[in-house]
Amino acid sequence: MLEEEGRRISSNPMTPLGRLRRWLRDVLNLDEPALPEDYQAYTRLIRLVKSTARSLLDDTELLSPQTPIYLVKPSKKTLDKITRACLFSKNVSRNGLCWLTTPRNTPELVNELSTLIHHYEAIAFNERVSRLVLASEDATERTIETALTWEKTVLRMHETGLLTYSPEQLFALALKDRTDFKTGLSPAHLTKVYSHHTEYFDPDPRIVYGMGELLGRFKGKGPLLAYSVPSNHTYYYVNPKKEHPARAWAMAIQMDYRDATVARAFFDIARIAKRLKPTQVWDEVRSHILSQQPIPPRKAMHTFLTSNEDLLMEVVDTITLGVLDFAKEKNRQVKAEIRDQTIGKATGIIHAGILKGGLV
Repeated sequence: MLEEEGRRISSNPMTPLGRLRRWLRDVLNLDEPALPEDYQAYTRLIRLVKSTARSLLDDTELLSPQTPIYLVKPSKKTLDKITRACLFSKNVSRNGLCWLTTPRNTPELVNELSTLIHHYEAIAFNERVSRLVLASEDATERTIETALTWEKTVLRMHETGLLTYSPEQLFALALKDRTDFKTGLSPAHLTKVYSHHTEYFDPDPRIVYGMGELLGRFKGKGPLLAYSVPSNHTYYYVNPKKEHPARAWAMAIQMDYRDATVARAFFDIARIAKRLKPTQVWDEVRSHILSQQPIPPRKAMHTFLTSNEDLLMEVVDTITLGVLDFAKEKNRQVKAEIRDQTIGKATGIIHAGILKGGLV
């Protein structure tokens, strides 16, 4: 692998320049396979890497092949390019890929190039493990097991009617330190599950709140805004302790379709809430949910909800309190927040119930 050779070169400052040049030429010939839409950023990343390699070759053009690499001084142009590649990598991965971001000499520069190449190869070149699961060369038993658990849950969701589009439109990719799930059909809709936390992308605040409620019921947390990037719709969650994170995050798939059961009750009753007493609001919410005739993928969830009285009562209580707060509030932004939090919380309650109740 190119990454391993680059590590060996950078670890020995006495490595002759001729060996480094051969490696840089191999970097320039690195394949660029067609990547899924969700990973298109990696195409730009490897092109930045190749541009850096080409620039370093130009810097060494007049030097002897026997020159130790610690004596090779990269040009400002080359250092600027690797810095740009390292900074871009931080948009691709939360913790970034480079150790230094701004290498100062050739060994450090080669080490950073090796890191970027390793991450690119893990995404671009992988093997199919099962129907929906892919694995990189350095995938661990833990990340593969997480991917297979997610696949099993997704297929079960499809069997029970919670998921209506083909499972083949989704995939899981097991990597060295994390497992990626495609949890939606739109590009870049990836969920990245690490050992302790998960990075989740979704522009819908109702689902962001919904997953936070679901995870909280299994001793997880989120979204933690100190680590999230709301402007990029990327949110940080602490993984649940009492439920496998792969099963929990499978619930996010098509949750925005299934939450219509809750949303319709909220919006319809909110329109008439000012004319009702609090007890009447509760009765109207319950009646509204029970009278719905949802279509898939809402039907399986609706049937599960209405056949579990305790779960139904908790959901009705949640919606009722949200509707009453919504009706009293004057500020539009606050009203929108109440709406999203209420619908999200009620939806999370239902999906936690689905996991606990064994529907999937």
